[in-house]
Amino acid sequence: MSIVKYLDPNIYHLVCGAGKGYPKKKFGWNKLKHVDEISNQIRLRTKSVEAKYLAYLRYTKSNYGSVDNFILENMKSFKANLLITKNNYPYNVADSILHLVLWVNPYGTKHGKLCEGEVFNFLIKKFGLKRSASDDEVNNTYILFENSSANKSVRSIEHYQLFVKKDLAKKVDLKLARFEFKK
Repeated sequence: MSIVKYLDPNIYHLVCGAGKGYPKKKFGWNKLKHVDEISNQIRLRTKSVEAKYLAYLRYTKSNYGSVDNFILENMKSFKANLLITKNNYPYNVADSILHLVLWVNPYGTKHGKLCEGEVFNFLIKKFGLKRSASDDEVNNTYILFENSSANKSVRSIEHYQLFVKKDLAKKVDLKLARFEFKK
């Protein structure tokens, strides 16, 4: 029985990119720097990870109404403006890269939005970079981008795909938030 059977066809098309091929090789650091430019042309997850993601979407939608509702319910317990979570359904990235998600907590901010400078300052501080860090230093520390609206399964909560090298992640305390099913 197919997981897809239980999903709204529009969600399946959005998440899976019907007609797109799966990545043949893992995305390395340099390829990831441009993944937001090619995400409309290729699926970013492996077939097995995508199947698990679809099952998660189905379960979450049936128990919370939407993924957005599930995440919002979890965010109520956090006071921080910005949260970092592990992406449980990561893109097909090299083993040396950690795929995270940076969330803007609508309960921790005045309007549920932060300016680009606040996000940048948070990441500079988190990874121990100097405020005057060069673009090269930043680009070799983390990769951050927001998926296009066509590639988002969570639409009402501002969030970004965040990639860091695992050796760096071990050196800093990421303090990962964790969203849990409560029902």
